[in-house]
Amino acid sequence: SNLIVDNTHDSTWLCGYTDGGGGLHLAHNNNALWDSTEYLVRNNIIANNYAPYNGGGLYIYNAKVKLMNNTIVNNMSKYQGAGFYVFGTISQIRAKNNVIYGNRNNFAAPVADSQSIYIAGATYLDFDYNFLEKPLFSDLGKAAGIVFAGDTLGNVIATDPLLTGPTTGIGNMVDAMQYDFSITLTSPCVNAGDSTGASPAATDYAGNQRVVDRIDIGAYETDVPSSIKEPVVPKLMVGIAPNPAHA
Repeated sequence: SNLIVDNTHDSTWLCGYTDGGGGLHLAHNNNALWDSTEYLVRNNIIANNYAPYNGGGLYIYNAKVKLMNNTIVNNMSKYQGAGFYVFGTISQIRAKNNVIYGNRNNFAAPVADSQSIYIAGATYLDFDYNFLEKPLFSDLGKAAGIVFAGDTLGNVIATDPLLTGPTTGIGNMVDAMQYDFSITLTSPCVNAGDSTGASPAATDYAGNQRVVDRIDIGAYETDVPSSIKEPVVPKLMVGIAPNPAHA
């Protein structure tokens, strides 16, 4: 439940694989076993951050990361993975119930620019029930040989997540502190997530009850139940006289 906005780590990148990540840099612990570093990142707003390398919102390097119910919007990177970038032969990624929207790479390569997520290396990739603004393989690029664990049929693809009052510009040139990244009641993210294996917190980013009925996608939870009874329409009573009637 953190607000992670308006950040950049430097104006240049010099450290190669250990660099990257405007909002968050999640890497293994050098003093421990390479596969021992695990992160749970949930209920956060990660917006309008900039990385002059890869990973505008997040950069993940040789770590086990669960990204659950985050709102990752309008981040920018110079190269790849404006939303998030994953590298490393032992990285394991479980991304679920995240809003990933408006993230852009700013180098002159139209194909890569359209992909806000890039998985350069991972031994495990679970990516389902996330909101994307483009079809999965238009928005998520991955190196050869990386396969998804399970299916990806629960992802929601739509042009707009219908947030309440988000920033309209990208990168850290926009002050995102006072904007509202909650979802509206008509958002395609309402009741579109899945809590199985998502380690949901008891409350959302704003402190509201996290699962009202079916979990929402993103850092915020609405109070709209997934099944609403249709209103009862009064029957129209018609009287005919005389009764019986004849044509």
